[in-house]
Amino acid sequence: GIPVYGVNVTYAVNPNVMTTGIAGAVSQARRTVLGQAFLTASALNSAVLTQYLSSQIMIRTTCLISQTDAAAEATRLLALYDVQRYAFQLTVKLDTTIINALALNMLVQVTLARFGMNSGKLLRLIQIEADYANTTAILTLWG
Repeated sequence: GIPVYGVNVTYAVNPNVMTTGIAGAVSQARRTVLGQAFLTASALNSAVLTQYLSSQIMIRTTCLISQTDAAAEATRLLALYDVQRYAFQLTVKLDTTIINALALNMLVQVTLARFGMNSGKLLRLIQIEADYANTTAILTLWG
């Protein structure tokens, strides 16, 4: 899909939003927090929006309480989703060397004269469909 240019992570959910009836000793900053159903931490990468004009902001609701944790999660999610990723299925001929070498989650370098992979691209092996009768396997690669 299209990469996102930003991630908003909601945290510090407040099930009892209060806008009135707050004691006078409560600071204005705390009143603002009490008046919101949740707080939001954001991470943005405007360079993605320049390249992908229809890119959007991803919103994730969490049970996190700390602003530091929420900001770290927003940054982590942005690093995962601000890059365009592809899934490929390749059929390979099986022999004992390949059978013994294949393992889920391993990195596989694929070199093709298509899809911008002329010099090779590392992809993650996420599925193996073996057809031992025909000595072939369909590898699902992602990255």
